[in-house]
Amino acid sequence: WSQLCKKSAREPQSAASARPSRSNARHATVYSGEPPPRPAGAVRFVAVSDTHCAHSLLELPGGDVLVHCGDFSNTGTLEECRSFCDWLAPLPFARKFLVGGNHDLPLDADWYRDHWCHWHETRQ
Repeated sequence: WSQLCKKSAREPQSAASARPSRSNARHATVYSGEPPPRPAGAVRFVAVSDTHCAHSLLELPGGDVLVHCGDFSNTGTLEECRSFCDWLAPLPFARKFLVGGNHDLPLDADWYRDHWCHWHETRQ
């Protein structure tokens, strides 16, 4: 069970009626309500992806491990990367994993070295 709660003007659903719904903004699947109780000794993973610079709008549930499954940026500019790292650093997860997506261009140093000029005015 991964949980993603997005701030919105809508009233939150109760935990009993929590189920995925399609949001027309960024085509995100949004879960609302509390996650199910965690069994003793279990490790809770929270997984998100495709935030495309909207990470500051997220309200994440508690967990032990955060996995961002790619596309935290639009084109991986230094400003986008810095914003994401500033948001990620203070989050209270014991472990955090970032999987680079196809929009997170500078995370693949070899590819970016040869192709940056097609995406950015200056090398980031």
